[in-house]
Amino acid sequence: TEIYTLSLHDALPIYELHMFSLLASMASRMQNLERWSSAPSTDVYIHKALVALRQYLNTKPFRIETQVFYDMFFLCTAEAYRYNLAASMTHLRAMAQLIEMIGGLNQLENHILLENLVQGDIMLAVEQLAPPVFPLTWDPGSFPHAQWEIIKRVTPLQKLGQAVLKDPILPLTLRTITHDIIQCVQVAQYVWTHPDPPKSDLEWIFLRYLAILHRL
Repeated sequence: TEIYTLSLHDALPIYELHMFSLLASMASRMQNLERWSSAPSTDVYIHKALVALRQYLNTKPFRIETQVFYDMFFLCTAEAYRYNLAASMTHLRAMAQLIEMIGGLNQLENHILLENLVQGDIMLAVEQLAPPVFPLTWDPGSFPHAQWEIIKRVTPLQKLGQAVLKDPILPLTLRTITHDIIQCVQVAQYVWTHPDPPKSDLEWIFLRYLAILHRL
């Protein structure tokens, strides 16, 4: 019983972190985006989540769990909703350091988490006219060649952007990114108009779209 009690006591900060970080994000959204007059105080939840996060990170050794990245992302969004960008960036940079410890974004097995992190990173970068925090190591690259050749032959968007690509004034950098935008749009049109598209194609479209935004 004593061992179980100690283990439960040690585990309490992580469960409190899960709960209060989510509550912080929800309360901040209710208060600052949806303008609920009865919204609970965001400050209280953020404070409790930060206390739990510090306790968790001070545990030696601590195990980096996927849910902790979600928790820190919730804190990031809680501050972003109330336009406290400095605090939001602090959480984002802390996440980046932990993710670097496990080998970078490419090591994340949770694809939804990856998409949320890079999308949030790009949105904060745009808002501040600053480069994103995460390096572009997660770009899925061009669509598989064999599938792309099929799509090019059947897409109703065959002429999309061709006049721009043929313009000799267009710099090489813009030519490359224009080509990638055209491919992304054509693949999306094809995939979205066919029933039961592969999950991998849908994931490629969204990540490629985010990668293009990152490059811009």
